[in-house]
Amino acid sequence: MATKNTLEPDDLRIGWYYHDRSEDGSTPAATLLRNAGDMISLSIPIAEEDAWGPVSRWFDGTGVRYGDDPDRTKYTYDPPQELLFTDPRGPIGLFRCRNLGKRSVMGGTAEGRIRVGFAVLGAPSLEHRQPHRLRTYIPGMAKWIGLTSLQVKPEQDESGISTGLSLKTASLKPLELEPGLFLDTAWHSNYDRSDNLFEISDPPFIESVIEGGADFYDHLKKHQLFRDLVDLAYWQPTGYYRIQSSRDEDIEPKSRKWREVKTYLVRPQEDGHSATALFHFRQIGAEGFQKWSEMRHKYDRAIGPLMSLLGMKGSAVETQLIQSCVGLEGLGVQLARDSGVKKREILQKRLERVVDDLGFSFSEDWAKRTADRYNDIKHYDRDAVVDPLDVYYNLLENELVFRSWVALRLGLSPEYVLTHISTTPAGQSLIGQPGISFPEPAGEADDSVGS
Repeated sequence: MATKNTLEPDDLRIGWYYHDRSEDGSTPAATLLRNAGDMISLSIPIAEEDAWGPVSRWFDGTGVRYGDDPDRTKYTYDPPQELLFTDPRGPIGLFRCRNLGKRSVMGGTAEGRIRVGFAVLGAPSLEHRQPHRLRTYIPGMAKWIGLTSLQVKPEQDESGISTGLSLKTASLKPLELEPGLFLDTAWHSNYDRSDNLFEISDPPFIESVIEGGADFYDHLKKHQLFRDLVDLAYWQPTGYYRIQSSRDEDIEPKSRKWREVKTYLVRPQEDGHSATALFHFRQIGAEGFQKWSEMRHKYDRAIGPLMSLLGMKGSAVETQLIQSCVGLEGLGVQLARDSGVKKREILQKRLERVVDDLGFSFSEDWAKRTADRYNDIKHYDRDAVVDPLDVYYNLLENELVFRSWVALRLGLSPEYVLTHISTTPAGQSLIGQPGISFPEPAGEADDSVGS
């Protein structure tokens, strides 16, 4: 029987729920907490005699009217957004909750269901709905970031035979990416004497700090900036395999206590990316991240649609091309404004501005061909025949233009970008396609950033 306070997929826990409402007459009751693998939910049984009671009304929505409360002021008609669940395994704070409806037998027993946004394991109070600090962990980030507090050195004798292993740990200073957002590591170990098993890990993480505490979404918005940067480097959807939260009252004599957070409201990821990264964090550092943050805010209406392509892999390729053109057009509009141009321009002209700012292209007629294909797909009356394969290759070229443009703005040298962009999956797919060519770098490429 499980005794630890966990909430893994397929876990079922029977316990009691509590809330901070007393004015509507509802009282704590037994409940079932479930992690279904794609959603965390709370099921509340409603007895036949409580069919018109306060809890039952939480799940009736706006379509049900009660004669004893015609103005809907005596009772509440939606479930609490924060609940505290407890059973013999420990407490769990349930936050960002919303109504999932009610299943019932006419005139009989019923079940009210609540979807849980964030479950904080071990949370002793509802105050944990606003953590002061939040940590997120992305799989495979140690290699991409190049940050560790561990120093491992094999020891050998004169003949080269291994005689031991030297392991040292160091306390690294957190790297401040921007105010209230840090990149850090924290090593921890586990020693199992029964099997002489010793494990030590030092995963990097992103930590946000918000004075006074804040909602989970406020924290995650800060983390998303870094996650999007990883998306850009690999051009694969990035998620978290672990999230932890802490409040200032969790500070213990020698350390701060961190509580595990379970959620399906943000993208999960268990394994590291398989693709080759266009660039690594060590090449751009905190300065490059700050440039990305500035870009993300200044060009948000352009970059947002382009980054969202990573969540559209299953949609029609024509839809993805339109989406990419929306973003690239927005980029051209902003570049025109930066140059003092206020007049309206056709799509081709806006795409040409992107190429001019980039300084190179992967085909001579990219701007015209992309604008024509966009209009052929969008406008039915053009009566054009569009080959899905041509659309696909055009989409890949749009990706390379966007990623190259951002990489240069992050501070990477043109020589580096031109050398490495062809090694990406999109670049490899375009090699040998008619009209596609990868410009030769003007100088020798290295890992350094440009001026």
